[in-house]
Amino acid sequence: MTSNKDMPAMPTEVMDKKRGSSGVVESFTRIDGGLTKREQFCLTMGVADTGDEELDAIIRKGNEQKFAGLAMSGLATHDRFGVKETSIMAQWAVECAEALLAQLEDKDCE
Repeated sequence: MTSNKDMPAMPTEVMDKKRGSSGVVESFTRIDGGLTKREQFCLTMGVADTGDEELDAIIRKGNEQKFAGLAMSGLATHDRFGVKETSIMAQWAVECAEALLAQLEDKDCE
């Protein structure tokens, strides 16, 4: 039995036409699909716990980029950084994001 979390969040319906040798449509196959409710929730919330390794990796990369951008935004408002040091600031922002995500993952394992 399929649980509610595994049902499509926004189901799509596609009719796949099967053509015979004469080119005439002989049958239709209905294909339902789309993201599951769990996958949609994880994407929306940025939680890499969908059960799909590839999708979870995409969510983690998105989180890293989001947190690095937030860190860089905060660093850019600090007076001691000049325009010439933006590459250092960017590197530090990425390091901050990676450290934050590592800390959050460690906390999840407890």
